[in-house]
Amino acid sequence: MDTMLIAPSLAQELAEIPAWDNSAVYGLAISLTLVAAFVALFRIRVSILKKQRRTLEQRVRERTLEIEEANRLLAEKQKEISAQNEELRRHREHLEQMIEERTRELMQAKLRAEESDRLKSSFIDNMSHEIRTPMNAIIGFSALLGDANISDEERDEFVGVISSNGRALLALIDDILDVSKIQSDDVELLPERIQVRDTLSELRDLYCEAANPGVSIELVDEEKMGDVVLFADLESLRQALSHLLGNACKYTERGSIRIACRSGEDEAVFEVADTGIGIARSEQGRIFEHFYKVEGEGLRRFSGIGVGLSICRRLAQMMGGRVWVESQLGEGSRFFLAVPLGVDPASDSTGACLSGQSVGSGCAALGVLPNLEATD
Repeated sequence: MDTMLIAPSLAQELAEIPAWDNSAVYGLAISLTLVAAFVALFRIRVSILKKQRRTLEQRVRERTLEIEEANRLLAEKQKEISAQNEELRRHREHLEQMIEERTRELMQAKLRAEESDRLKSSFIDNMSHEIRTPMNAIIGFSALLGDANISDEERDEFVGVISSNGRALLALIDDILDVSKIQSDDVELLPERIQVRDTLSELRDLYCEAANPGVSIELVDEEKMGDVVLFADLESLRQALSHLLGNACKYTERGSIRIACRSGEDEAVFEVADTGIGIARSEQGRIFEHFYKVEGEGLRRFSGIGVGLSICRRLAQMMGGRVWVESQLGEGSRFFLAVPLGVDPASDSTGACLSGQSVGSGCAALGVLPNLEATD
């Protein structure tokens, strides 16, 4: 009986007990589980994000290094390109300069060639004229000599004309041969002892006959030249001075021609000064060129083929000297020839004074060149 009463009460109590999935503990457990799962998921997510961030940072650093390296290489490349551009610019400028210089040289060469052709043509024309003139005189007066009706005085005059024209023709041929020899370097210098006064006196006497009437030729301080010697090639010195004197005689129609000389420590300077027509400043730099002849109004009456002064300059250079001119148009000219004193091979002494005095010890034999003013 008691048992039967207990069973219904137990069943009723059991019925009153709620189901486990509806209990508060279950709900709390579920909540805690969910919270734990959320926390775990959150931490996993945070860990994943941190890992991704580290990976991303690593990739950013690597990419940054790559970019920096690329920038460095780009900067080096730009620097190299800039250097190449600068080098190309310099090469271009150098090439342009070379082209400009070459063009200028070619233009100058062209002008020189044209001028050379012009001078050679002028030389041939002048030479033809200079040869025909004495030849015609020689042929003409030779024919006149065959006339039996001419007097002895006329015959002597004709012979004199033939002789003078023959000498002129011979001098012309000598000049042409001299140019050929000098251009081929076929001139041998034979230095010897030269008495300056004797040489200048001989040249003065020779050219006194060639000077125009009324033109005097004189030596300056001739008495002081007795002891003066040079050691040089006599023939070259005489020839150079002869060309200077020949020009002075040709272009001086009145006044005088004066020959002077002075010595320095190592050279003697000869001067030939005239009161002739003078030379324009624009022409003074060219008169020593081969075949060049000053042209102008009233100058064609002067004979010559334009080689005398070029021969003089070349001879001076071969002797180790130089030649130059000072002149004013219409007031005369002063030509200078500087020649080294030379050394006597027998005594190894420098030429200047035979007495043994040095040039600066009182030997004034070569004198002082005065300023030879042109006179009317």
